[in-house]
Amino acid sequence: MALQERPEVWDELVPVWDAFHALSRSRPVGCGPGAILISEILAWAGAFPPDDLPGFIQLIQTLDEAWLEHQRSKDGQKGQHPDHRQ
Repeated sequence: MALQERPEVWDELVPVWDAFHALSRSRPVGCGPGAILISEILAWAGAFPPDDLPGFIQLIQTLDEAWLEHQRSKDGQKGQHPDHRQ
């Protein structure tokens, strides 16, 4: 991502942003990248306990959805769930 395209991350969300990037390396890959597994998010939260676990999970999953949608749009597969590709 070009430097000018990098999002501004509020200081209080930097740990979530860092966790998302670390967890992205654990995503399953088949015919394309899959969603980050909840078990991976919970393992991360066990090692680095967030103050608000439900909020942390929601933020990671929301970032993941946006990332997956971006990947699908780049691949010409917009709107398809990653598990339903052919």
